[in-house]
Amino acid sequence: MRPREEAESVEREDLARGVAATVAHSGAPAPRPAPSGGVRLLAVRPERIVGETAPAFPAAARAPVTLASLLGFAEALVLAGTEARGHEVTAFDVKTVSLSPRPANRLTGEAIPQPAPAGLSVWTVTIQDDHESAIATLVLTYALRTADGPPEPAPAAEAPPRMTHAEDARPETPLARILAAATDVIARKGFAQATMREIADATGMHVPTLYAHVKGKDELLELVYAHEMERLVSRLEQVATGASATERIRRMMEAALDVADERRRQIGILNRELKSLRPEARARMIARYRALVGRYEAVIRDGIASGEFHDIDPLVAANFLDMIHDIWALRQFFLSEMPRDAYLEAAVTFALKGLVRA
Repeated sequence: MRPREEAESVEREDLARGVAATVAHSGAPAPRPAPSGGVRLLAVRPERIVGETAPAFPAAARAPVTLASLLGFAEALVLAGTEARGHEVTAFDVKTVSLSPRPANRLTGEAIPQPAPAGLSVWTVTIQDDHESAIATLVLTYALRTADGPPEPAPAAEAPPRMTHAEDARPETPLARILAAATDVIARKGFAQATMREIADATGMHVPTLYAHVKGKDELLELVYAHEMERLVSRLEQVATGASATERIRRMMEAALDVADERRRQIGILNRELKSLRPEARARMIARYRALVGRYEAVIRDGIASGEFHDIDPLVAANFLDMIHDIWALRQFFLSEMPRDAYLEAAVTFALKGLVRA
């Protein structure tokens, strides 16, 4: 361990012991800390707390945010969460997962409850600077005491975000405006550099209003993915009925190409930002993508069963068909001079020659 890291580790341990000793006195409830500048709560739900505060020293002073400020801010968020659950704190422990103190004018924090043994409440707190770069990730553990009952059961795992549906996607709805603004900001800056404040500004909302609709930037990216994939699935379902397998494949390819034309920017984000999704969100999106490809696969199986198509692997063929509209969405690299109708005809001819029996 390097000298600076060792010093910071000792300081963290001393700080944790000091706070623990202060909080765990005589089983009394922990006092609500008051970091410099106060804490402004942006979202207060039993399963999630979001807030912001100003550190003791502004960035202009070139002094990094102190460990005491970070811990005080984290405590304030978690105590708001335990209060929302109707419990009192009787003991305290803190662990540092990551720590990168640096100057900042404003801190934003998110506290999420984690599964825990009965009688304990464990929260992960992520704190970010003005640029939404992580400064610290802390795990805070409290022993809880209810007013008239047994200790609190372990919190349930956080549910995945609500997926969008057609009624949510109407242009006049707040969620549709948020998704459009998020798409614009992420397309221009990339997910890592986009901030919730910029997205709120682009939507014409205040930041607290934005947080009333979405939990944060990670959920917002997943909603963009879900909305765009649902749009394509809906379009494919409209044309994948009432005709021969050959005609349905032709219609589906044309519909997918239309979506690629209309939603070129959004598809660019889908192709580029999959790595930015959290692992559990990425798994959900891959499952949705497989279901989308399954629409092609089902029609190909129908064609094989009816004798229209060669007896080929339907899953491999379905993936090739799905890639055709991705190629068109990225046409500036390969097909910038080709008209849309010419590409569609060439792609359909190529696909059907491989599928249809002579």
